[in-house]
Amino acid sequence: MTSLSTLGVTLVLIFCAYHYLIYPTLLSPLSKIPNAHFTCAVHPVWIWWKRRGGREGIPSIFSAHRRKGPIVRLGPNEISVASLDGLRQIYVGGFRKPRWYAEQFINYGVANLVSMASPKDHADRRRILSHIYSKSYLLNSHDMRKLASVIVFDRLFSILKSTAQDNKTLDLYQVNGALGADFMSAFLFGLTNSTNLTCNATECQDYFHSHNALFQNSAQTEKAKQEIEAHGLKLCRAANVLLQQSSEKPKSSTSSSTEPVVYDMLQNRLSKEPLRANVVIDPAIASETLDHFVAGPEGTRTTLTFLQWELSKRPSLQARLRNELCTLEPPIQPTFQPNFTGNQVAQRLPSFQSLDALPLLDAIIQETLRLYPASQAPQFRITPPGGCTLEKRFYVPGGVQISTTVFCMHHNEDVFPNASSWEPERWMKEQDPARLEEMRRWFWAFGSGPRTCLGRYFVVLVMKIVIAAIYTNYTTSIIDDEGMEQQDTFLGHPLGEKLVLKLSSVR
Repeated sequence: MTSLSTLGVTLVLIFCAYHYLIYPTLLSPLSKIPNAHFTCAVHPVWIWWKRRGGREGIPSIFSAHRRKGPIVRLGPNEISVASLDGLRQIYVGGFRKPRWYAEQFINYGVANLVSMASPKDHADRRRILSHIYSKSYLLNSHDMRKLASVIVFDRLFSILKSTAQDNKTLDLYQVNGALGADFMSAFLFGLTNSTNLTCNATECQDYFHSHNALFQNSAQTEKAKQEIEAHGLKLCRAANVLLQQSSEKPKSSTSSSTEPVVYDMLQNRLSKEPLRANVVIDPAIASETLDHFVAGPEGTRTTLTFLQWELSKRPSLQARLRNELCTLEPPIQPTFQPNFTGNQVAQRLPSFQSLDALPLLDAIIQETLRLYPASQAPQFRITPPGGCTLEKRFYVPGGVQISTTVFCMHHNEDVFPNASSWEPERWMKEQDPARLEEMRRWFWAFGSGPRTCLGRYFVVLVMKIVIAAIYTNYTTSIIDDEGMEQQDTFLGHPLGEKLVLKLSSVR
């Protein structure tokens, strides 16, 4: 009996040694991939430790790539990729998201564009929305021009003017988040139903307290999700009423309201219910619009804040930018605008095409997106059942978790010299055309492939509008920039979550 027990223990030890040590370190196809840490082949403890407390471990992953190359192993069943060929293979090739990763973004228990695991379902939903988020649509949209005009002239300028006149300071981090929410909600649900966080500081703080808790995986997360979902349903109901009223009574030419562009599109394509009062909101529509509403402010809140921080350290660059902005016709200047009403409201702004064509403004935003994207977190995927071969030499079997981080792509010194420095000039057309093209290939702030960020053109346009409105009329200088390091978390907010600036009128 004793000998049988000894044999059993021996067999178990042999099995464990083979399964957990010999196979993963010597025989597994992944054993040929360099390890980020010597423990990575046998246990994910190293990457777990780097990701503790809600962190993403980005600095450690980047360091591993610098030491070991473009493909590194982070755990027994996880690898990281930092190459252009690998990126195309994974994301353009349409590798699926892991279920645990996709399900984080479900609202009301219903999948939306971001959380859909099925490529077909995702493609069908994206086809519905792609037109109204396209660059050509946004640049020519009368609704977009009207809502932008109201938010800039009636909300933003009132805050900027009072701040400058009273010699006060302004936390642009909070203002940027508020503007992002106001722009996004107006485009989703109509201007009359939009939030007005820009002019309501307390409401803004309350909203973003719940908003931030969604991404912190804390005891407050579930409560925050319930509050945000309740708010999302309220906005959907208001948009539904607006559509019903529009169908019954044509909008007056003196009205400054806008259509609920996104809600209207989803209602037409997804809802089985006709427009009527007190209708039960389709959960698919509610889930989709809430996802856009939650994600929308992040580009302005994070990237715009870092942009303003960098500009505030460079008065001469502010002057160059102002000279360029003043070529717009009309320039975005509140003191020279007539009192337009109704459909004339949109005429207070220059054409979006002329704004989009400004080279220095575009370079400044492009460089800020490169260095300070709203999220630098790994974009997780799962290798397909048949596996894949990376860099023509590393075979990876199916079911392996694989990811790329925008930080690693954007800090490649061979592509972006002085990659840790904010240098907008690198994007100007005067630079070497071949280098410009190479940088564009490596630029990954919005992802790539079939899951490229749907709202990328919307976010960039909003940022251009806001920057043009501020720097046409004001200079900014730093009062308090403590904690402007970007957090190693899913959302790359500045650590101090504030940027206090002084505004000085140039008029």
